Amino acid sequence: MQADYVLTTFSPAMFGTGATAHIRIIEAGEAQKRFWQIGVAGVGSDRLLVNFILPPLNEVIDSHSAHLSAERRHVPTLIEL
Repeated sequence: MQADYVLTTFSPAMFGTGATAHIRIIEAGEAQKRFWQIGVAGVGSDRLLVNFILPPLNEVIDSHSAHLSAERRHVPTLIEL
């Protein structure tokens, strides 16, 4: 199986704005599901591999979620009158 290329840096601007951002965030979620499925299929029932491969993969997925959450909670820019 081939996995999609994953960017190693995050910038909110990468997702664009509005509908474009929403579509890209959905695509990122779909890619994460594929990565998880590939990881689970790859380790099979080998408990040693499960403990070695899946936690770091889960951390990558959680990291992306944390970035998105932080972006939603950012302090708004100052509005000058």
